[in-house]
Amino acid sequence: MTDHPVPDENTLVLPEAWYPHLAPRRGGQPIPVVPVPNATEKAARLVVSG
Repeated sequence: MTDHPVPDENTLVLPEAWYPHLAPRRGGQPIPVVPVPNATEKAARLVVSG
C-alpha cells in the first residue's frame, strides 16, 4: 500500500520542479514584507492632492 493517497481525476498534481516558478496564492508560503520609508505620508499626500 502507498503512503499517500492516489489523486483522482479532479486533483491537480504539479511536478515539484514547477514550485519555484509558481506565483504565491492564499494559503501559500508567506512573502517577506519590505518596509518603504515614509510610504504612509506619500500615500496621504497623493490622496489629498488628487
